[in-house]
Amino acid sequence: MGNVLYLLLRAHTAQSEGRDHLVLDQFGPGPWRDAFPRLNELLLPPGQLAFTDRREHLGVTFFQAFGEDFTRPELQRFIADRLSDVDLDEVAQHASPRPRNHEVVINIRRGDYYSNPQFRRTFGFDIVDYVGNAWTELCEGGSPPSIAIVSDDPDWCRQHLRLPGVCQADTRYVGPADGILVSWATVARARELIITNSTFSYWAAYVAGHRHGAANRVWAPDFHARHVRQGAPWQHDPRWRRLAVRPEPGPGDVCS
Repeated sequence: MGNVLYLLLRAHTAQSEGRDHLVLDQFGPGPWRDAFPRLNELLLPPGQLAFTDRREHLGVTFFQAFGEDFTRPELQRFIADRLSDVDLDEVAQHASPRPRNHEVVINIRRGDYYSNPQFRRTFGFDIVDYVGNAWTELCEGGSPPSIAIVSDDPDWCRQHLRLPGVCQADTRYVGPADGILVSWATVARARELIITNSTFSYWAAYVAGHRHGAANRVWAPDFHARHVRQGAPWQHDPRWRRLAVRPEPGPGDVCS
């Protein structure tokens, strides 16, 4: 979802400038297509691709570089025009248990980043150490009363993430059983966020920033993928607080 949104942002910006620009639809069905119907207007069905149509191929940044491939005003227009169909608060209420007031959200990407050895070498890092450092900074003004951890692997999070000053009773978990849109809404509505190196996280944080403005606080790892730009992320909003990360611990440690 996150990777596709960058392509659609590019098409939306081009169309706003009067250029006939579409994204070839090769993505298959998904709940986001029904939830955000105005995104479909930016897609070209494969059967309609003409031989004479000009192709634009992905560059090294995959059109994801904040301030290079798109500007803040372009991002804000795209969110307002194409991603405003969903009532985030209403959708988030479908999670079990339901959200609570002043809820800090931590979004953890695991999945194929860690189950696939090649992806793990490219994207893996010490999540436990990073989240602990982000949590310490976030709590400098006092610990929040409740937390939501949104992840594609909530069981891993239950086992490994231990936040100082937080008991399990104050933590709820949102994951695959709740559905992708509920996970998305839970992250995108949050005022305070700790995210990991996932385009799903980045887009939810963009939307959260659009929603809350200057009140939005986001912590992000100063790392995306080792095979591009020596690991430095190119998608980050400059307003986010970047934290250095460590490589994964060795065998037998908590992240192995």
